Amino acid sequence: MNSLAVNFLSAPETHRTNAHYTANKPPLLPNPLIKLPLGAVTPKGWLAHQLDLMTTGMTGRLRELSRHLKEDNTWIGGKEPGWEEQPYWLRGFHDLAVLSGKGELLNEAKRWIEALISSQDADGYFGPAGLKDMVGKDGRVIHDLWPHMVAVDALIGHYEHTGDQRVVDLLTRFFRFCHELPDEKYLPRVEGK
Repeated sequence: MNSLAVNFLSAPETHRTNAHYTANKPPLLPNPLIKLPLGAVTPKGWLAHQLDLMTTGMTGRLRELSRHLKEDNTWIGGKEPGWEEQPYWLRGFHDLAVLSGKGELLNEAKRWIEALISSQDADGYFGPAGLKDMVGKDGRVIHDLWPHMVAVDALIGHYEHTGDQRVVDLLTRFFRFCHELPDEKYLPRVEGK
């Protein structure tokens, strides 16, 4: 019988990088715990069963129940206004689709990702046009970009899983748009916060 040696560490090593995964680059310090790309691990056993429950439960079937995920919402090119509900759902749904490997879910997640990518304007903005030039309570024209930051998370997951260069291009243009946006176009700061 082989004996197994067990070593205990107070913290994972950080003095060298892992050649197998992209990690922090200088001047950032190495991260001892690197997040694996979406899809790098195949769930089995209990975890696979839990994902199956999610695919047939609320997360996987929320499109059938939620008015926010109907075909006419602005995040996928419709006319019904949408805000953050759709990106929050997509962020979890996309990852669930990849991890479960279920074709129907993968196709639906891809449809949403494609809608996000194809919605980008020449100036770099993507997503519902109604969130780009909103008239605020004080009458100012503002941009509500919070839902986009949640959508960015889903896009990053798509990039991790597929290597789709269009995501890098979209995000580069979008963050340039955000950088060039005058401060007065952002949502006004709430006093006292």
